[in-house]
Amino acid sequence: MEIRGAAAVFFGILILAAVVLVPALASAATGWERKADMPTARSNFGVAALNGKVYVAGGLIEGFPDIATDIVEVYDPGANTWSSVARMPGPRHGLVLLAVQGMLVAAGGAADGSAPATPTNSTFVYDPALDRWGTNAPMPEPRIWSSGLVYQGNAEVWGGAGPFPSSSTNTRFTYNLATDQWTILQPMPGSLTNFGLAIVGETAYTTGGWRNVPNVVAVSLPTGTWQEVSPMLKGRGAHASAELDGLVYAIAGVTADATEDAPSRIVEAYSPINNTWWRVADYPEPAHSLGAVRVGATLYGIGGTIGTASLRTMYALTSTTPPPPPPPSASQPPWAIIGFAVGVGLALLASVVVLLRQSRRGQRPPTSPPKSA
Repeated sequence: MEIRGAAAVFFGILILAAVVLVPALASAATGWERKADMPTARSNFGVAALNGKVYVAGGLIEGFPDIATDIVEVYDPGANTWSSVARMPGPRHGLVLLAVQGMLVAAGGAADGSAPATPTNSTFVYDPALDRWGTNAPMPEPRIWSSGLVYQGNAEVWGGAGPFPSSSTNTRFTYNLATDQWTILQPMPGSLTNFGLAIVGETAYTTGGWRNVPNVVAVSLPTGTWQEVSPMLKGRGAHASAELDGLVYAIAGVTADATEDAPSRIVEAYSPINNTWWRVADYPEPAHSLGAVRVGATLYGIGGTIGTASLRTMYALTSTTPPPPPPPSASQPPWAIIGFAVGVGLALLASVVVLLRQSRRGQRPPTSPPKSA
């Protein structure tokens, strides 16, 4: 019974130390929440947020054969419902979709689901007030599996693959909706396709790319300067990337520690303040060639493929904990780890003291009987 009591004291103190100190070690997303399924299962689509809603355009519907689609569906976060709007002028997969000045710009992609894909340079523009698509000036060159962003009111298309046998390019195009003109920008320092692209403030971050590289590049949009920053924990491509709470997320995709087409659930987050990547809550299911977009304080992951079938699922990540501390250095000891170790040490010391005291009590000699007269 005495040993059990000592064990109870030990574990009690250990649990108390963990409750107090382990939160200092944790830095992860709170978890993904299942939302209403997208009506059309698909991968390799364009996704953008416009007027507080999520738009998904085109994509690849896997089957025998794979089919590129022109279907456009809209998700209303408030009602957790999907609806359909006007279809694009033609089917596209591997396209870029961007919200620009109250409109949607769909650029590039391929019209045929067969391999090898033949990219286009088409530009479609959607007016939500009229529920109507138009065909605008084409990009300077055909592209597929590019990434895009909006800066200073213009749509930008970065990298991607050109016509076969091109595997990747380093081009950057910008589109002015008001003038319906495309312009060629300074190229990227390296060629990329199937990579992630997210903006924090006025800095864009390219993450990974085919064939599943870990490299991350920070691009100052005002100055155009490029700088390699801390690489991802796992190289990956065909993943989704978006910003939430000032952090860059790299979601699922195909990681370098698996076969080229095996989908992953692993999610990482990057803090530009600390130049640090860390692993957060896994995506609920393996997927690559999925989409991600932020609406308000919520990040949505949508669709994708498991490699043999397209997905219609949608998940939401609504909050994160603060970014982790900077990596330990000579000038900054890892206080959280030290604190946890001290807590465990104190718990062990206390348990030893209790055991020693109880042991001494049990070993006292019996009292001598009184002497007879």
